[in-house]
Amino acid sequence: MSLIAENYWIAGLLSLSGAGVLLLCYNAFFHPLAQFPGPRLASITGLWRLYHYAIGDWHDLILDLHRKYGRVVRLAPNELSVVDESAMKTLYGHGTPALKSNWYSAFQSPQAAPNQLATQDPQISADIRRRMAPAFKMTALLRLESSMQDCFDKLWQQLDKPASEGAIVDMCHWTDTLTWDVIGQLCYGEPLGSIAGAGDMNVQGILIKFLMVSTVLGHVWGQLFWIENPLTRLLGIKNPLSKFFEWSSMKVRQHEESDRSGVQPDMIDHFLAYRDSEGKPPTRLQVVDGATATIGAGADTVGIAMRSVLYYLSINPAVVAKLQKEIDALDSSESISFRQTQQLPYLKAVVRESLRMYSSVPAQLYRIVPDGGLSVDGHFIPPGTIVGMCSLAQNRDTAIFGQDVDVFKPDRWLGDEARGRYLENALFNFGGTGPRSCPGRDLAMIELYKFVAQMVQKFDFELVDKERPWSVKTYFFALHTDMWMKLARREKRVEL
Repeated sequence: MSLIAENYWIAGLLSLSGAGVLLLCYNAFFHPLAQFPGPRLASITGLWRLYHYAIGDWHDLILDLHRKYGRVVRLAPNELSVVDESAMKTLYGHGTPALKSNWYSAFQSPQAAPNQLATQDPQISADIRRRMAPAFKMTALLRLESSMQDCFDKLWQQLDKPASEGAIVDMCHWTDTLTWDVIGQLCYGEPLGSIAGAGDMNVQGILIKFLMVSTVLGHVWGQLFWIENPLTRLLGIKNPLSKFFEWSSMKVRQHEESDRSGVQPDMIDHFLAYRDSEGKPPTRLQVVDGATATIGAGADTVGIAMRSVLYYLSINPAVVAKLQKEIDALDSSESISFRQTQQLPYLKAVVRESLRMYSSVPAQLYRIVPDGGLSVDGHFIPPGTIVGMCSLAQNRDTAIFGQDVDVFKPDRWLGDEARGRYLENALFNFGGTGPRSCPGRDLAMIELYKFVAQMVQKFDFELVDKERPWSVKTYFFALHTDMWMKLARREKRVEL
């Protein structure tokens, strides 16, 4: 009997092994996506892609893949990465029937209301955008500009001493301090830029940990179940976002219970004041979600963009000189305002080119190809395929930006106004221009333009190591550390 049982086990193992081999062969040679080029290992298993997401090198890898294999690259058995303007509009534009893939579910905390990033339901997404819209109107944001400027002034005061001494500073730390101060002040009415603020809670560290976990587990069966299950609860292991969610809930309760008359409304006030078409207020969970999403998306991404501009200016001294001349010509007895920055064409070109060259979010933004399929570069992609675009790769599309896409060239945005508008519409930043794009785009641009203009006005700066400007790992965001720069105070100089 034991011999028979043993034979059954052997037969079972052989059957499973044979089925596995057949599946790998099918994925590699007979799958509907077998025609598309890519790493051989990626064609047979999603573990190849999962490995690179886990080690955080996607920002470099995806560019190399598209340079080697072209506009369409196979990243997993049922997953492609594409670079194509038409596909960008089809997948991410207004009126698109393409839905988000299940990967985004890993960004949804079970205790929270549905959030803008994680939800795959277009109607729920539209409802969330409507709730958040009043807080992110340009008119509402500009009323908060003085609060933003207070945060900028604190940064300049902090940087003045090392600049006067010619000391070296870590601009990752200082740009993060600024953006966390700004978003904390605008959302909760208190700065978070000390990074150890909020009752000694490392808000930035919590959110980075959540991004790392969700980015990777989104590609794993069970997703967040691996960190939220009876065993982890027994061991006291929590979702990294739980503590921040509890703190944010407490802040919303404080807003609800306090007298806010005579106080400059912050974003939580806007969220609480919202009423839907039937006159119903949002639930507390929905308000907490709005605040949490604003903080989660509104600090690190802007800091990354600021450092991108600093990097490209540091390695292009002629661009710096031209930009300084434009900024120095401003009548700026007071701090440079956002409206003033919009009168500086070269500044706008520098910022746009920096955003083109280096995106804050290098992760693939996945969509499911809708009925009817998708055509890219003469190839038909069948319905149901998971297709992703990476902004780093899409923003270097030679068909849009020319053959010199790897060159930092602000002048490409100047001259022909129609051409400039076309390029701006073709940029794949902030999740595209469609219904799932980032609602905080205007806030990010206000901060970015003010930072660049005032930084260039006040300081000369150079990288300590131009070959290695920072350390970076990609977990949804391009997470930087150690951007060491030498600063020097400068006096305003105008050539007459």
